[in-house]
Amino acid sequence: MFQQREPGDLKQLLDGFEVPMFAVERRAPDAPWVLLCINTAHANASGMNATEVAGREVTALLPEADADWACARYHECTRSPEPLRYVEKLTIAGQRQEWDTSLQRVRLPDGGERVIGTALVLRPEAATLAQCSLSTIRDQAVEADWHLSRVTVFLEGIATMAAAELSPARLAVQAEGLAATCRNVSSLVSQLRRTAERIERNTPRATNEETTTTWHKSPDTAGDPAATLRSAESQVLQG
Repeated sequence: MFQQREPGDLKQLLDGFEVPMFAVERRAPDAPWVLLCINTAHANASGMNATEVAGREVTALLPEADADWACARYHECTRSPEPLRYVEKLTIAGQRQEWDTSLQRVRLPDGGERVIGTALVLRPEAATLAQCSLSTIRDQAVEADWHLSRVTVFLEGIATMAAAELSPARLAVQAEGLAATCRNVSSLVSQLRRTAERIERNTPRATNEETTTTWHKSPDTAGDPAATLRSAESQVLQG
């Protein structure tokens, strides 16, 4: 799969996928990495002209620092038994974009090294909004938890009091029931806060203005671009 010798045939195959994809290759360990092709979805996302960039060296398409970073990842992929996934910031076609990239190596019969990539654009404004929302949720959860704890203590105190003008038994039952409800709500709010913190920790973010320092091997999970690539490849093989 993805071993087509002609770049045009490979592009036609990649165009069958709706996610942005690209193929890079080098003919020898000391040879430069060449961008064989990008599919239509990638051209739409990156702003590159698929015809103009096909067959050009990666170093001619990206700034030096970006090209060094990208080529190092391609090399790493060829040495890894598993797909790689990472977040990177690249200047492509004159615009700075953040990408969630997954790479998968392809073994060529002649010994050449080829890498198939899936790259999804991460919208900065969306990521910032999500992080702000999570922070707000956490702060509000802390405040709500504090208020509920005060209400719980107050109602638990009432439940033990004897009120002359009210039926002590009835008051105690109602107060204890309300206190139990508050305890349940407090527990749920705490879970919400922990969930927000967990999402915030697991949100992939680049930590460097030039190129990201966050990258890792791709887990085989749903929603993973590398997993999407493997699933699509399986469908092509079966079809």
